[in-house]
Amino acid sequence: MYRLEWEFLDNLFEAIGALPDAPQDVTAYVAGAPAVGTLPPPWVTWALLHLFYLQSQIHRLEPPRSRSGKKRTTGCPAARRERPVPPGWVCRQEGNRTAYRHKATGETVWLNDSEGPREPTIGVFLEHTVSFTDPPPVVVRHRTLTPSVLGVVPALYWMRGCMAIELLKGGDDDSDFLTGEYRDRVIDLTYYEDRCGVVARFLERWGRSVDRLWLAAGIGDWLAAHDEAVRVGLSELIELTGTRAEECRRGWTKYLDKRLSETIPTPEVLLALVDVGRGSGVDALGGYTAKVADQVIDRLLVMPAEYRGHAHEFAVRYSPGRLAEVERETP
Repeated sequence: MYRLEWEFLDNLFEAIGALPDAPQDVTAYVAGAPAVGTLPPPWVTWALLHLFYLQSQIHRLEPPRSRSGKKRTTGCPAARRERPVPPGWVCRQEGNRTAYRHKATGETVWLNDSEGPREPTIGVFLEHTVSFTDPPPVVVRHRTLTPSVLGVVPALYWMRGCMAIELLKGGDDDSDFLTGEYRDRVIDLTYYEDRCGVVARFLERWGRSVDRLWLAAGIGDWLAAHDEAVRVGLSELIELTGTRAEECRRGWTKYLDKRLSETIPTPEVLLALVDVGRGSGVDALGGYTAKVADQVIDRLLVMPAEYRGHAHEFAVRYSPGRLAEVERETP
């Protein structure tokens, strides 16, 4: 249902750009919104919109380049005393990276202090996702769809398959996806730089909850459209949006099942299946062997602390002898 075709992302940006100021008839507008399968899966859409938001924050916080334009000034501005940190933010330097943290929301953005690219890596994206104590609406929606956080990784590789983003480090070799060594891959949105304004306007509108029902339908997020139809009590749209939401789930599940059948099971795909509603990670693992579960546990235990808790359910079901080890290593 969700094919790997580059037109998907172009269709999304065109749909965002074509959204009206406000439809005269919300029911008619939602009923006539693009069918499931013509726009990206909601899990992909919100990962991409979150990435645009993160990229805008990086551009806002990044220290200025030198007069030659060849190299950025590096390190924490407060430590260098070259310019004030933006109001409301604090920063600290660790090695060749600087972390900017917003004092009110907890948002943390890591910047590369070297001459390398300023685009976020997958690791920076994951760290940004879990950093908030008071997230903005775009992150709230992304986290609602992908509460495991790691479940976003298959969405990034879906975009790569559509040639929407180039995960630069490692070229076309996806072996790091299987080994979990993908955190340093750079996410390059250069091809879509001219869409930043359209996305920013959409995210501003998404912040107004009164418009979310028809905005969600307009971008193919039928799960959000259904939730909003139920919330506001629009009985004439509850069944329609519910049916289309289930079509979204089936389409994304089909893609994730295909990933499982083509490669060894990875925590990221299994957790994405949990996010989509398949059940627990051990249910998603299905008939795979205990040896594979041990491999999944090994992968989870070397990840940052906030992800290690997922290892517990795999140990309970498949490797009870490792429970003590897992409990020592998980927060």
